[in-house]
Amino acid sequence: MICPENKRLRFQYFDRQPGRTIRVYIARKEECHVCPSRQACCRQSELKQTGRKITVPEDQVPIRTFDERMSTAHAKQIYRQRARVAEFPHAWIKSKCGLRQFRCRTRSKVACEVLFAALTYNLQRYMKLSSFINR
Repeated sequence: MICPENKRLRFQYFDRQPGRTIRVYIARKEECHVCPSRQACCRQSELKQTGRKITVPEDQVPIRTFDERMSTAHAKQIYRQRARVAEFPHAWIKSKCGLRQFRCRTRSKVACEVLFAALTYNLQRYMKLSSFINR
């Protein structure tokens, strides 16, 4: 890690928390005390104990690779198509059916829950479209 004044922050330790790991980088206290950008860069409590401290979750690496992959022209084309096809039904199921969180745990039960929500959406669309055709 590099601070705004191009000083190197050294890796100090892993902070392991339930479900995630955080890398902690800390600059030397002496470097931060004489730094002209310290007020904008550090909090007062950080300056008393150590230098600048930066925490980086370990899951940022997969997120960065996903973001890089999604920024390609091919991925953007796929997501434009997905927006037309899948996003509205997904939003409708979340809002009208209240399916924001599954009520059961096993894969087969979750599949049934999703199937019922999709069938409900399809039946609603069928009734709406058939009423337009019959007019």
